[in-house]
Amino acid sequence: MAAEGLRRLLTARPVRPVVLGVLVALVAVLLGSVLLGPGSGAPLPAGGGIARLRAEILPPVAQPGARPASADRATTVVEVESEARWGGEQVTLQRRNLGTWFDLVTAPLGRSGTVAIPAPAPDGDRNTLLRVVATDRRSVRSARLSYDDWQLAFDDEFTGEALDPAKWGYRQLGLLNPDSDRSKSESSADAVAVRNGTLRLMAKKNPAVPGQFLNGHISTETTYSFTYGLAAARIKFHKPRGMHGSFWLQSPVFGAVPGDAKISGAEIDTVEYFGSTYPDGGLASFAYHLGKDGRSVKVGGLLKRASANLPPDDAWWKRYHVFSVEWNADSYVFRIDGRETLRVSQHISGVPEFLVLSLLSSDWELKDLARSALPASMKVDWVRVWQPTPR
Repeated sequence: MAAEGLRRLLTARPVRPVVLGVLVALVAVLLGSVLLGPGSGAPLPAGGGIARLRAEILPPVAQPGARPASADRATTVVEVESEARWGGEQVTLQRRNLGTWFDLVTAPLGRSGTVAIPAPAPDGDRNTLLRVVATDRRSVRSARLSYDDWQLAFDDEFTGEALDPAKWGYRQLGLLNPDSDRSKSESSADAVAVRNGTLRLMAKKNPAVPGQFLNGHISTETTYSFTYGLAAARIKFHKPRGMHGSFWLQSPVFGAVPGDAKISGAEIDTVEYFGSTYPDGGLASFAYHLGKDGRSVKVGGLLKRASANLPPDDAWWKRYHVFSVEWNADSYVFRIDGRETLRVSQHISGVPEFLVLSLLSSDWELKDLARSALPASMKVDWVRVWQPTPR
């Protein structure tokens, strides 16, 4: 039924060739592996029925590809959860037009009763309504969804020739920081470049000090922060080991009240990548807060399934992918191109957090750093933050 659903999606309205290619790729990615979250996998045999459906529309957070692309061309994703009685059931995404609901795409639920479905562009009308129904029991349906459920709060597509100082600043510039395990690496403006619509963060040799290194490290600490929303970045990572590229959120009052992340915030590592030969794929998501004893408490880890499910011709350093975290009062939900990879529901920050992008070579990694691999770079195509539209 995935092929039939694809036909419905692509014939629901005229589709430009370039958009057709993007949708075909996304259907293959999103429906081929369903969700990469805990408990998901191949669909179960059909049978039984769906008792209840819940659906959430996400902002445009799916855009895998080899080249930079406009953030406006990213694909919206509808995330579905169900109370399936047996499993293997299918759900259908519908769009309302002139008072009638039309089927767009049908998708099978995974073992966890979840699936992520790519949605067509809103054709300029963000008030277009969507819903999800049980394919074989149309009376079971989700609440209505609107593209207008989210509003864009922060946006940078790096279209200039330098960092926009109204959005970004250099972080810990010129600082060797043993407390952060970087006694031989410092943040430097020379390790940051904006060119051809992308931000390049680099790890390179320090020409002034043999045996030391320069790192790209920027943030919105003095320009922008937010509480609750969805932050996303489209990134193509570096290949070599000996460094880690990251997109993360940080509280300016981190640890002010040990043991209480709601008051003193957290470090929310949307994604970290440790290089192509790092064990278990080298890709990770974490959340840190300071425990009552003053020690850092970590939730999360390496995303083994995400790396294992990449197409054979893809790698985190070969193509861009959108890494996002949805943060609300109760949880962090981490996703790659709209597919959930990790959900955290404890020690949630309740204070403003700012954005950080970095490519850092920490002391513990230097043993794996081949000097011949330098300079290495991580490329960022765009960064966006959305927040729920007030109702």
